[in-house]
Amino acid sequence: MISWDAIGIGMAFLKNGHGLMIIQSLLGAAVSGFYSGMIVHFSLWYHKREQIMRVAIFHAATAASGAIGNIQVYAISKMKGIANLQDWQWIFLLEYISIIPLAIVTDFFLSNIPDTVRYKNSKLKNNVGGHTKRTIVVGFVSAMGQLGGIMLPHLYREVGKPTTYRVGHSIAVDLLCIALSFTFILRFSLIKENNRQDHLIDDGYKRKATVVEACDRHSDIRYVL
Repeated sequence: MISWDAIGIGMAFLKNGHGLMIIQSLLGAAVSGFYSGMIVHFSLWYHKREQIMRVAIFHAATAASGAIGNIQVYAISKMKGIANLQDWQWIFLLEYISIIPLAIVTDFFLSNIPDTVRYKNSKLKNNVGGHTKRTIVVGFVSAMGQLGGIMLPHLYREVGKPTTYRVGHSIAVDLLCIALSFTFILRFSLIKENNRQDHLIDDGYKRKATVVEACDRHSDIRYVL
């Protein structure tokens, strides 16, 4: 967050388009891990059923911050000319400077993975299993989710024409149907896997339970559906 804020403050002092492109690239690199990192953090500290509400609050806070931010931007825009700065410069300065104290406090008080926390116990330690796999999966899913933004300009090339929306919407609906189909396939596959785990014989149960860092292959793992 600190690097994110520092780069954001630098945007207030841009002089040309080349500088904007460089700063935007750096800002994107700093921000890119925030969403995935939060999801992984939730997965390390909370049970799957507990994660649902926390992820929902996280998304709701994102939407609420956008609404509050618009009001803040309107108020800051009235500061044009103060200290010989334009209104857009004040917007970048005040919005990002105000986050730095929160970033510092968060760095000191927000716990890392359970395995590195001093006050951890055996129950917390068990929850840390598979954090590498979780990170890879969340990163992969987030990256795949951003492909829609790359495809969008090719689906809606001539904005404003009725045929443009018809073609673009048709492709979007087709992709949603495919995604929904895979969702049902995944659900039925996980139900089948849960049933298989429930009917493991003693030898198979003990063999899988002794695997180090078994993660979702552990005999006691059941997928929450």
